[in-house]
Amino acid sequence: MSSNNWCPIACRHIALLCEQFNARIVISSTWRYNHSGEELRGLLAENDIDSKYMVGITPSLIYEEELSTVSRGDEIAKWMDEYNESLDSYVIIDDLPEDRFLEEQRPKLVRVHQDRGFADKEAAILAGEILDNS
Repeated sequence: MSSNNWCPIACRHIALLCEQFNARIVISSTWRYNHSGEELRGLLAENDIDSKYMVGITPSLIYEEELSTVSRGDEIAKWMDEYNESLDSYVIIDDLPEDRFLEEQRPKLVRVHQDRGFADKEAAILAGEILDNS
């Protein structure tokens, strides 16, 4: 498994959020379909993000329950429910449209461009502001 396509700037932004805000990573991206938790932790470590920050992977409700109306937001909410995480301070970083998230999650959403991802300085600043103001 190669981590060569991970942007070093985006990875640094993630690492800084974790370090500065004691943030934790829950993987909800499509990477979870093809990689185990151990593999994902390895990818984080290979990209200078301490794997200790990864605390979970959201369930794949789209495949598990085969409901066409399930959204990424539903999967995030399910993880929070299962792990009793009633978090006020969190940020969602994703390139999916806003309508793929629950209404109450949208103020916590930092939408990134599919090609640039979290390398945009403005996205990193917004994510920090969301965490800082929560």
